[in-house]
Amino acid sequence: MNRYGSITLENELAPGEWWSRREVFPGREITRTCQLSGGPEWLFKPLRVNEAQRIYEVRVSPDFAVTKSSISLPIIHRESIYTPLEEKKRQFRVLILKGGSWGDPIVCKLTIQSLDDNLDNYVAISYTWNEPMAAAAPQTSQEEPEFRYFIKVNHEKHFEIGANLQHALHHLRHPTESKTIWIDAICIDQRNIHERGHQVEIMMDIYSGAHTVISWLGPSFHHSSSVMALVNQVHLEKDTSWKRELILDALRKSKFDLLQAYSSIFQRPYWYRTWIIQEIVSAKRLLIQCGSEVVPWKALVAFQKFLTAECYDEVWDPDRERLVPPMDASHPWIRYGYITRPQLAKAVSDADRFTNLAVLRDLGKPSPSDEEEEHLRSQRTLDRLLFDNWDAIATDPLDKVFAIFRLASDGDQYEIQVDYNYDPDVKAVNHLYTSVVKKFIQLYGNLSIILPIRAQNPYHHLPSWVPDWSVSTPTSRMGNWQDAYPFQVSSNSWDYFAAGYQSKAEVEFYQYNNSGTRQFMHAKGFRIDQIRHASNTTPDFKIEEIIPREHSNSILRTFLCFFPSDEETQTVTRRATDFEKWYEMHRSELWRGFSQETDVLRSISRDEKNGFFHYCARKHHEFFWILHRATHLVTDQQPRERRSENTRRLLQRWRDNGDIPRNHALRRRSNIMGKGLSDVVRDMGEVKINEIYTCFFTTKNGFMGLGPEALKERDHIVVLKGCGVPVILRRRGRSSFRVVGACYLAGFMYGEILTKRWAGTFVEETFEIC
Repeated sequence: MNRYGSITLENELAPGEWWSRREVFPGREITRTCQLSGGPEWLFKPLRVNEAQRIYEVRVSPDFAVTKSSISLPIIHRESIYTPLEEKKRQFRVLILKGGSWGDPIVCKLTIQSLDDNLDNYVAISYTWNEPMAAAAPQTSQEEPEFRYFIKVNHEKHFEIGANLQHALHHLRHPTESKTIWIDAICIDQRNIHERGHQVEIMMDIYSGAHTVISWLGPSFHHSSSVMALVNQVHLEKDTSWKRELILDALRKSKFDLLQAYSSIFQRPYWYRTWIIQEIVSAKRLLIQCGSEVVPWKALVAFQKFLTAECYDEVWDPDRERLVPPMDASHPWIRYGYITRPQLAKAVSDADRFTNLAVLRDLGKPSPSDEEEEHLRSQRTLDRLLFDNWDAIATDPLDKVFAIFRLASDGDQYEIQVDYNYDPDVKAVNHLYTSVVKKFIQLYGNLSIILPIRAQNPYHHLPSWVPDWSVSTPTSRMGNWQDAYPFQVSSNSWDYFAAGYQSKAEVEFYQYNNSGTRQFMHAKGFRIDQIRHASNTTPDFKIEEIIPREHSNSILRTFLCFFPSDEETQTVTRRATDFEKWYEMHRSELWRGFSQETDVLRSISRDEKNGFFHYCARKHHEFFWILHRATHLVTDQQPRERRSENTRRLLQRWRDNGDIPRNHALRRRSNIMGKGLSDVVRDMGEVKINEIYTCFFTTKNGFMGLGPEALKERDHIVVLKGCGVPVILRRRGRSSFRVVGACYLAGFMYGEILTKRWAGTFVEETFEIC
């Protein structure tokens, strides 16, 4: 039966004019159109829905104008297709998809079953609500028409669905038999906020209870069907040489760029949807479907591992009976000119998001030992999952936590309640994200969770000590891990412990308004120094250097080798590199730093013989480790016994070529890096840490380090209790600070602040961080 309500228009409306008004409606469902007998057609468009009220836009048909100042319209409430669920029985709906050919209308029926019955009689679909090829499809100059897709569900003949789901149902449907499937967009009453919250709470169990989960990537596009067929072929072959031959044959026969087609599969929006993390990890049996092609998840994982091994691992050559370097000139793919190693490396890196999901799915498997289980638990803590999947996208920012926390090894300890039915005046995102940070600090006594920094959404009003997980775009071109752990580039890196090896955070939290958006953290720690100079504000300079003169005549060049002269060299001017700029800043601060340190420590006499030399030698050593930190994925500064042979050689060469002043009278010698040191820097390589954290700075007391590009002169460097690395704080107001980011401070990364050298120098303070 239809039920009727009414809504009153209080303003005069012209043809085609939109009108909006906040009204309270008794029913859950409302039709899109409603006609007044002999009058206009009224179009209702939902703008926002919550428990108490709904906002609708109303438009008058173009051929009719309302002249009365007030008019009442009937609003039809159709009988819902959703039967209420019993939460205590853990009920959920499944969809019976009737069989049919491609052109037939899609007909479905909803039925209810309980998770407690352990019925694995359904297939769960993992997909994205948005356009499945938005990131991969070429852009067109003309705007595509907007299509609307409808299916029949129970008695509702016009149940609207998205384009991607419409494609999925057509491909999943059997020609003659019915299929039982679970799809969130249809099986959950999306307008019932309370039901949505309850179903989200049991969604992990729904996916783990399905006998199969299908990851629907979207229709076939950019030769994806050929790539998927190749993946299946390679998976069936056990011999590595034959796998290589199969791929070689595909490269030879393909009339398209096979690697680009492979990469395009992982550029689809599906891989960046937040909810798929839970769906993929929970599945007992997982299939990947793209168009009509289906591959097992483990087949795609194995194919990606095979390409990675070919690109980066040494390969056994049966003809030469020895290991050869990865992808050298003898490799068949390169030998016949089909691909290059950089092309393969790019294709492998384009699948990083998929690789991370595969690793996370493996972490959920039973471990063989207690030690291994403990390691796996550390990889699946909530903070780690949030930062590892920071680039995942969710329409609702709350889902960045709701979709992940049940996968975490410590998720239950956060006591998170899934609730979408919140008061609009309360900043729900602020409340959820802040509560996660507070609980983490309470559980572990660790402040590492406050350090990862990305631009915050101002609408969320988050404190500077709370990461905004809703911002999915990485700050660094290197991705999530580098944004979260800029100075621990590899997961194999040794942890820093600036505040001491077992230091615990000492914090208190306060809020100064009723909405809870102005929240402060009072944290105890030590103020080390203030930034004096930073490379992001230091002007560039030029260097003159002498290089061999080039000769085009090879005979003349050979002859002149035996009779060198000044004419065979030339002086060129070039801009100093970043490392040379850092070195100049470091050298120009030596005497001032020495003077400041003797005043601070009062343990070194300025007139003491060789005192200045020892100070400069120590700073020369510290500068090496700053360069090493910037240019190496895994730094082996500590412990010393684990330093690699390459690091030992670089350090020795750095010491041997150090142009260190013997006393303060010689301090004005050139600050330009000499050839010997330049060669060491060249052999170190390029910057490998987060490029946003390569701002070199010196402090008022002569310390130096690396920090975020956002740092400014007069920012404060502090070591907070329970924090592994020093933190840069910026004063806001008279007594408060904001977090700018983490920093690497030479000589203060391994608890040196607690040693006798600095005993009594730094006084414990309480910092109010907003």
